[in-house]
Amino acid sequence: MVILLTFPGPILGQDQVYLSKDDALNLVLGEDSVKEYEPKKLTDSVKNTPELKQYTLKDKDSAHFFVAKKGGNVSGYALIDEEVGKHLPITYIVGISPEGKVTRIEVMVFREIIGWEIKDRRFLAQYESKTISDDLRIGRSLKNISGATLSAQAISRGTERALALWRYFYSSDFKENNSSEEEKEKDA
Repeated sequence: MVILLTFPGPILGQDQVYLSKDDALNLVLGEDSVKEYEPKKLTDSVKNTPELKQYTLKDKDSAHFFVAKKGGNVSGYALIDEEVGKHLPITYIVGISPEGKVTRIEVMVFREIIGWEIKDRRFLAQYESKTISDDLRIGRSLKNISGATLSAQAISRGTERALALWRYFYSSDFKENNSSEEEKEKDA
């Protein structure tokens, strides 16, 4: 009984809410920024584009993006999303710079009995400055947490998906490359 009272992890069947939406947005995008919610529809045509097809999007209808502005200029983006750990979803937020680099990740809600250690800054900080081009696999370029492998892998999958969705919806380089390819196909 004493172990249950002093154990810092989630209690069986109880969601551990670490951050509210507003607190998470302030941590990731800054308290002094103006934040606008920009949901993006994930239609079948979006889900089936070659750039996004590999990511787990089949059960998702939209991507919940927030755009931060300071002085009228975009200062960052954030995506609030969920990824299944072992059995239950982990709700997290990924901050992304205007250049497409991870600025910060935070776990907002954790629902499993084990694996909650992924919320520690020591683990999450290793994603900072990563881009869609980086290897985000646990055990290769990112360190694992013993006893939290499935939760760690879920955060990695979710971060990679967040970067891919950001690239699809917001990256000017991506849009320029795809529009020029579409023009080439029309001309052919």
